[in-house]
Amino acid sequence: EGYVFVSEVTGTDNLEVVLRRPSDGKLSETRMTRQRNEVLEIQLTKLVQKLRKAKQQQSSGIVLLLFAGKDALVDQNLSAADAWSTAAKLEISTPGSETLQVPVYWNPPSVVPFRFPSESPVVGVPLFA
Repeated sequence: EGYVFVSEVTGTDNLEVVLRRPSDGKLSETRMTRQRNEVLEIQLTKLVQKLRKAKQQQSSGIVLLLFAGKDALVDQNLSAADAWSTAAKLEISTPGSETLQVPVYWNPPSVVPFRFPSESPVVGVPLFA
């Protein structure tokens, strides 16, 4: 299907927005890093520009709507952090194709590689074999 991951970038005032959507039978990814206090309307406009560039479309017509619930639109005058954190889905409308709705995940868990030093005991792992 597709999804939107919105994550706070540690140690900064930025958000990373990752949109994955079906495109020509595979998932296409669009990423952007923006200020968390920026108005949502500006972020959605930038995301539309990136989508147009990815599809090589010059004409306008791509419309993005952010929903907090089933039919409740998120106010586009909110700060991006407040808006994305309450969002449930993003609706993407393009001319000549059907409307796509993708779920929005705020600060999804991430996997971080970690190496244990050999002298550190790990619960449940015998120290001597």
